[in-house]
Amino acid sequence: MHPNIPKPLHGMPPRELLSRKWWEQTKATAKAKFNACWSCGVSPSQAKFRKWLESHECYSICFNSGRTEYTGTVALCHFCHNFIHDGRLFALLQKGKISERYYLSILAHGNTLLKDWLGLKTPFIKRPFQPNEPFCFRPDWQTVPKFKPLGWKFNPSLPEATWEDYHLILDGKRYERKHQTFQDWREFYGN
Repeated sequence: MHPNIPKPLHGMPPRELLSRKWWEQTKATAKAKFNACWSCGVSPSQAKFRKWLESHECYSICFNSGRTEYTGTVALCHFCHNFIHDGRLFALLQKGKISERYYLSILAHGNTLLKDWLGLKTPFIKRPFQPNEPFCFRPDWQTVPKFKPLGWKFNPSLPEATWEDYHLILDGKRYERKHQTFQDWREFYGN
């Protein structure tokens, strides 16, 4: 599963920085590759809630330097996609736009995948009704066996990136943050 996009980079996905034609081609390619969710493997017709695949941009993120590089787009079922965006999902719950049952169903779906991936006793699950930090920030992250390569990292012996450090690399070009400060971000998203 993919970590949340760092707040300084919210609102600047490649689909908005590049052309609509690029995005339509990229989505179609991702969806056609397996015709199933890349995370849980469910086919669109068997998916929970929505019977189609959604597209999600993936990034290699260094939480020490702030460098966030677009690495590709994957096709996900609605539940896997919303599990990745649990911060947004929690905000929708708080605003009364989704039910608690729906919210908890998505977290349960994603946490089951994490347990399948990392082992049943893994401490790395998303907890309901609270913000969830990237797992790589946890001191015991390096001790957990991982069966798939990860494109995100955090070295606790180095300083964490500041708001100003975050930037996006897309096709070799550097893009600075959309929101210059946390306060700008809060005002934009109404948090």
